[in-house]
Amino acid sequence: FTQIFFAPRTVSLNDLLAETLGSIGGIVLFKFGRLRLARLLDAFFEGGRSSVYAAIIAYSAFYFLLSLFPYDFILSLRELQWKLNSDNWGWLIADSCSGWLRCSARQASEIVAIAPLGVFIALAAPGLSYRRIFDFGALLSLILEPVQLLLASGVSQGLSVLWRGLGLAAGAA
Repeated sequence: FTQIFFAPRTVSLNDLLAETLGSIGGIVLFKFGRLRLARLLDAFFEGGRSSVYAAIIAYSAFYFLLSLFPYDFILSLRELQWKLNSDNWGWLIADSCSGWLRCSARQASEIVAIAPLGVFIALAAPGLSYRRIFDFGALLSLILEPVQLLLASGVSQGLSVLWRGLGLAAGAA
């Protein structure tokens, strides 16, 4: 119910179902994933290359979870039609960008948010070319953007493919 503090959100039965399923999923993940998480923390504190790999996994999970926030997935065709008629998506750039400063900050935030992952990748695989790292960022974006299109409050745009690729390569540099 705390989402009433996040405009333009409201409480609905879909939210209660999603929160219940999320709680059950969290319990299952804890039951089967807590040992892996403990090994990940051990690797992080060990230092060296295993620490870098642990940081890649942790930051990737954080980045992915943050990319889907606030988890307001579209659950019906009617909601999808509403989303496709909104300004929160575009083949190149979403029309919801109001004002050049806000629009520029939103675009730059995509580059800045993924750059730490580029740093970790460069540390883990120093021989990887910038082109390959850029391609990986673009591929990641091609996966994330359709998922963000299925978020009611998400903004999905084609330009994000370029920004994520550049951000990952910039972080690696």
